[in-house]
Amino acid sequence: MTIFESKTNRTNEQKVADGIQKRLNYQFQDDKVTISQTLPLPYYIDRVLFENDKIVGWVEIKCTTTYSYTNSEYYKIGLNKIKQGINWSESTFTPFYLAVWFTDAVCVAKIEKECMKNYPIKWGGRKIIREGSTSDQEPMISIPINDFKLLRNFDFDKIYN
Repeated sequence: MTIFESKTNRTNEQKVADGIQKRLNYQFQDDKVTISQTLPLPYYIDRVLFENDKIVGWVEIKCTTTYSYTNSEYYKIGLNKIKQGINWSESTFTPFYLAVWFTDAVCVAKIEKECMKNYPIKWGGRKIIREGSTSDQEPMISIPINDFKLLRNFDFDKIYN
């Protein structure tokens, strides 16, 4: 598998992760919930949330120069990415979140299998295919912008197991 993330993209994803950590610190002042460093490639999802050593959530982080939070109806993402996040979520009985740095805001959506039946799924992806890529065109899922909340207003679920 070829990795296409640039250094700038990795830096921006870390900024989003830092913002998520600040929100977690604010929301769970008495309980230390932490976002991990980037997970190894086989996990296919960027980060986990954990309390002590217990996984309490999964997070995929995306940075886009294409979509605006205030002017877009949908955010499109590869269906396999969402499927993998839901698989990890269901396997660990914890939530899966999609955090997106839009051109004008950082937002988060909780993604659940049940809501996917209402999301349009179509063939799509990058208009310009990158050399060496086999995944620039793929099934894409369109998540309604209304399903996202600004990070500063988002409430992450507290898992009690």
